[in-house]
Amino acid sequence: MAPIWRQAIAACDSVIGRLDKTGLAHQRPFVIGLTLAAVAIFIAAPDYRRFQPYAGAPWAAAAIEWKFSHPLQPIPVEEFAKDAQPGDSGVIEHLEKRSYRIAVPFISNALHIGITGALIGQQFASYLFLIFAVLVARRVIPDALCGLLVGLLFATSFIGQWGFNDFVYFDGLAYLAIMLMLWAKPPIIVSLLPSSAPSLMNESR
Repeated sequence: MAPIWRQAIAACDSVIGRLDKTGLAHQRPFVIGLTLAAVAIFIAAPDYRRFQPYAGAPWAAAAIEWKFSHPLQPIPVEEFAKDAQPGDSGVIEHLEKRSYRIAVPFISNALHIGITGALIGQQFASYLFLIFAVLVARRVIPDALCGLLVGLLFATSFIGQWGFNDFVYFDGLAYLAIMLMLWAKPPIIVSLLPSSAPSLMNESR
């Protein structure tokens, strides 16, 4: 009987061979992106019935709603936290940090799309993230199948799934900005994206 590691290698080789035969690796990027997004969503299983920030904490949801209406002003957290539960200290701390994260609220306010529009935008950004992951991989390793495998690696990992599963932090938008930095060639874009990514994220990175 062959060692377990040889069996594992043979199984992986068989799966990769079958994947190659499907021809998916040679499809247009948007088709590959749709497939990878379906994989990511299937694994992450986001609860789209709760498609809003802090669905279980109405007072925190109201604070986020206020921030999107007043993107350049600090959130009066103490006022909203009057209705907080004893175990909501982490939420309170996070809301205090949100006062300094103005990019998403400001853009949403300027475009009049609100929180729901921003959340939909993040879903689309997460789809684009997977597409650009494949494009970057193809540039580094000029092989279509390797590009697909790298995209599949992201789709089955936290970073490729979180943007679909996140209805609070909008980290998926920052992940896309970072991936675009890797993909972009014009120096002006490469120089601007590193400064935009932290402003999109809601924690100090």
